[in-house]
Amino acid sequence: MMKKISFGFRIFILSGVIFGGQVVPLPEIQKPENIIVDQNQILITEFPHVYIYSLKDLKLIKKFGKAGEGPREFFNYVRIQYDPQNPQYICVGSHMKMSYFTRTGEFVKETRSKTSSAANVYKPVGKNYAAYGILQIDKTVYGTINLHDQNLKKIKELVRWESVFQQGRSLNPTDTDLTGGQFRIFDDKIFFMHREDGRIEIFNQNGDKLQTVNYEYDRVPVTQKDRNAIDEHFKTDPRFRRFYDIFKTLVKYPGHWPSTIDHIGADNKLYVLTNKKEGGRSEFVIFDLEGKLVKKVMVPVKFANPRETYPFTINYGKLFQLADNEDTEEWELHIHII
Repeated sequence: MMKKISFGFRIFILSGVIFGGQVVPLPEIQKPENIIVDQNQILITEFPHVYIYSLKDLKLIKKFGKAGEGPREFFNYVRIQYDPQNPQYICVGSHMKMSYFTRTGEFVKETRSKTSSAANVYKPVGKNYAAYGILQIDKTVYGTINLHDQNLKKIKELVRWESVFQQGRSLNPTDTDLTGGQFRIFDDKIFFMHREDGRIEIFNQNGDKLQTVNYEYDRVPVTQKDRNAIDEHFKTDPRFRRFYDIFKTLVKYPGHWPSTIDHIGADNKLYVLTNKKEGGRSEFVIFDLEGKLVKKVMVPVKFANPRETYPFTINYGKLFQLADNEDTEEWELHIHII
């Protein structure tokens, strides 16, 4: 009897108000990667699985997917979103293919890529798809954003920038994914963020550039405490620790953090997460879809390490973020109003 009371009390505490938000434990999850939210459901990926939760009561409805290269199977990674052309379908991006499932997790079809680039994570935009690419000219390596047709054939290149991975060059360890850029899809538009200077380039579904948004942001200095924390992160993180001896000889810290950590479109707005932090909260700079500044707000955001946030999404004026509670050793869903 005492165990039941203690467990119930723990759930009550974990589901209570923290920083004016809600926190709910998700005992089924072990190491989540992505999260999206619509009017009825929350979708969470944890390779090779996709979890479907009810938004109303946050209970698990279904879990599907397994590792492999056949239909209903995913290889290397799993990315999810709703198909903007057919909102009744869940798009599941995996290595070299896009799979389609119903909103209840039933398999519909898949489309395979004829290219071999592991960088291709296809995101539907109108009737086409956008994806990252890698290009090398002479000895210089570039990152690119490319537009592809319905058969995942490349139509044209939209953006090109020099990769941080260049032979004989030092590495900037403050960028969240060491690529220097990131794109998002919203409202049948492609939003590409240049992290270093904060520029946002906006393209339509045909790859035509609509505009570039520039905005003022606070330059956040990289302190010695930051350097020590990042160094410890690369020394201990399973993804990087075997390369640590090489990393420490290549790294060169800049004077300031990049302008941006991440950006996401929701609620007919563009939310830009900057590196400005105060009292456990982080700054979101919010624009309308034409690039006009709406407001700046400070919101509780959880960080997995000095460089990266835990997975999050935004919808209905709320931040939905997954975070690992080291005390309870459970993953939680944190919900905060923005």
